Amino acid sequence: MAGEGAATVLVAQPDPDARELLARVAEGAGHRAVRLDAATPPEVVDAAVHELALVVVVDTQSTSLDDVAAITDAFTTRGYPAAVVALVDGPATEDRAIAAGAHQALCRPFHQRDLVRALDAILHPERVPPAAEAKAEADAPRVLPVGEGHTFTDILRMGRQL
Repeated sequence: MAGEGAATVLVAQPDPDARELLARVAEGAGHRAVRLDAATPPEVVDAAVHELALVVVVDTQSTSLDDVAAITDAFTTRGYPAAVVALVDGPATEDRAIAAGAHQALCRPFHQRDLVRALDAILHPERVPPAAEAKAEADAPRVLPVGEGHTFTDILRMGRQL
């Protein structure tokens, strides 16, 4: 459920499983997620404006970097305050996505907490820990909750990366 500080996040993704997973991560972070089968930049922008989305998550496997630029340009032209999070395949693409206007770029594979951090960096910059602190936390070994009450699939689900 969306609560205080919640925003609407539009997930534009053609793969229904990936779209649902990304939307659930956004919802788990307390935001309202709107699911959109990947569409043209004008359709993405229209959906974002209609749903009052402040963040749009796009996947560069289905949306070109030119489309990312078109989406961010359309938001600027309309004076609409939405940010774009681009899901990319590598560091070079990550840099190009930022250059195309994306506010955040996540390099695949990434953990769900990385998406939450990207959303927080845009929506709640005051909550984002300094980079060194976040890096130290990401490098720390994770203790899996093994024991009574957890099945093997629960443990896999907890460790799954996007």
